Amino acid sequence: MKKFTGTWIVVGLLAALVLFLFVGKPKTREEAKEASLTLVSSDREKLERVELANAGGTFVFEKKDEEWRLTAPRDLPVEESSLNLMKNALSELIASDPVWPEAGADEREKSGLTKPTATVTWKAGDAGGTLEVGREIAKNETFYVTASGKPGIFTARSRTLEIFTKGLPEFRRKKLVDFDRDKVRTLILE
Repeated sequence: MKKFTGTWIVVGLLAALVLFLFVGKPKTREEAKEASLTLVSSDREKLERVELANAGGTFVFEKKDEEWRLTAPRDLPVEESSLNLMKNALSELIASDPVWPEAGADEREKSGLTKPTATVTWKAGDAGGTLEVGREIAKNETFYVTASGKPGIFTARSRTLEIFTKGLPEFRRKKLVDFDRDKVRTLILE
C-alpha cells in the first residue's frame, strides 16, 4: 500500500488542477473588461415581453402561445427581422466604452438621458430590466446608453440600438400571405 502513496498524491494534485481550471479559473483581462462593459444579458429564448417607448409612441411586444405579437398600440403580427434585432440587443448588449462611471443630473443632460430617445423594458422569465438610449453621437456610430443594474453611462454601437428608435411601419409584419413556399403545389394568377 505504501508504494502507491506517491501516485495518489500526483492524482490528487492533477484533480485539484483540473478543478481549478474548469471551476475556479480567474477571468483573463479581456474577459473582465467584457464583463464590465456588458450592459444587458438575457436569455433570448426566455424573452416574453418587451415594452418600447420612443418618439413614434409606445409599443408592446408579447409572446403568446409561442408566437410574438405587437399588442400595443394595436394588435398586429410582428415583423420577424425587427423582432430578431430587438432580441439580439436584449440577449447581449456590450458597450463600446464607459463614459461616466458615476452619472449625475449634468451627465444625464449631456448624454440626452433626461429625455431618452428610447426606453426599453423587458421580461425574460424571472429576469428583466430597463435600457435607456440617449442621444446619438458621431452620426450613425454610437448612442449614449444606460441600463438597470449597471451604474454609469456608456456608449454603444448604433447598429445594435437603432431598432429601438423605429416606429410602427418597421414593427408590423409586411407579409400579406403566410405559407411555406416549399409546400406550394399550384399557383394560379388571374
